[in-house]
Amino acid sequence: MTCPSIELFDVTETAIQLRFKLCQTYSEYVLYWKEYGNDWARADSTRFKADALRAKDGYVHVEANPCLPGVTYEVRMVGVDTDGNMSEPGRTMTVDTVTPGCGPSESKGVGVLFRDLALQGESDVINFAIFDDHQTS
Repeated sequence: MTCPSIELFDVTETAIQLRFKLCQTYSEYVLYWKEYGNDWARADSTRFKADALRAKDGYVHVEANPCLPGVTYEVRMVGVDTDGNMSEPGRTMTVDTVTPGCGPSESKGVGVLFRDLALQGESDVINFAIFDDHQTS
């Protein structure tokens, strides 16, 4: 059994928001997250019942929360079938949470610019920058 792939949706100072497509094989999903370099045995986790998840635009949105600001995290997911069997973990994604005060003081025209996406084995490394395209005269 293979777990669905998670995709990064949004990142804040204290949360990593992910999305994925539901699979008929699983009745539950478990999202794991940990600080980069720590052992998975020390990871935080949240269990989601598939029938309680609602899809938006074909995707289910879940959140790794709480996280610390300005920290690199690894996240991954497993599926659980009705007999309680767990899938192999899906690919691991590496994400940095936002550092407080790194964005503009006024939030006019603010967005996230993804600078690079580098595949490193089974792990994605995502770097991003906050930008403000609001021009003052």
